[in-house]
Amino acid sequence: MSADTVVLNRRHFLSSSVMGELVRLHKRLAVQGGLLHLCGLHPECREALRITRLDLVLPTFESRDEALRST
Repeated sequence: MSADTVVLNRRHFLSSSVMGELVRLHKRLAVQGGLLHLCGLHPECREALRITRLDLVLPTFESRDEALRST
């Protein structure tokens, strides 16, 4: 199973549009047998994912290296 990693270390805010795009990307990859990993999230972004429960669907990692090691 392959994984694509999205590095979000420059974002301090995740709008609903961005979260929607992440969900769409996750679904597109899942159909092809892939995974979407997020890394470098600011605490505010990590909290937004937790509140929306997207953290249960979209794995998050501290660094890109950690995300790559998880596959």
